[in-house]
Amino acid sequence: MSSPQQQLILDLFNFRTCDAQDRRILLAKAEQAAKIITEPLYIFRELLEHLSWQRRVTPAYTSLQDIIGRALNSENERLTGLLENRLDQTDVAALQQLLDNSDGLHKITQLRRRPKDSSVTEMKLEVQRERDLRGVYDLMQRLLPDLEPVLKLSQAPRHEANHGDVDERFGSFR
Repeated sequence: MSSPQQQLILDLFNFRTCDAQDRRILLAKAEQAAKIITEPLYIFRELLEHLSWQRRVTPAYTSLQDIIGRALNSENERLTGLLENRLDQTDVAALQQLLDNSDGLHKITQLRRRPKDSSVTEMKLEVQRERDLRGVYDLMQRLLPDLEPVLKLSQAPRHEANHGDVDERFGSFR
C-alpha cells in the first residue's frame, strides 16, 4: 500500500504499482523469455523493459527472483517432458555417445572438425563421422517440429528503443 504522497508522485508520472494481474503477465513474459534463453539476467532485463514500457513500479527484487525461478522451472519441465515423450533408449544412447570423452575429445566437438586434406585416410574418417552422426541427425529431424515455435521466437526481431521511443515514453517528464 502506498502513501498519499507516493500515489501522487505515481499519478504525476503516469505510473502505477504492480498488482496481481501485472505479476501474472510478468510470469507469462518470463516463461516466453525462458524459451529463448535460460539466463536469469536476460529474463530479468526483459521483465524490467516490460515494466518500463507499461509504466509500472518494479516489484521487490525477491518477487522478480521468484517469477524468474518459476519461469525457468516451467521451461525445464516442458523440455524434460518433451524429451521423455520423444526419446527412446536408442536416442538417449546416441546422444550420450556425443558426450563420450574416451578419446579426450567429445564427439560433439568433432562436429566442427574439417578434413585436413583430401587424402583417402581423411575421407574414410569423414565417412565414418557421417555414419556416427546419422542417428543424431535423424533424431533432430524428428525433434525439430516440436522445437520450431521456440526457434521462431528466438529469431523474431526484438524491439530496440530509439530516441523517438524515449521521447514518447518519457515526454511527461518535461
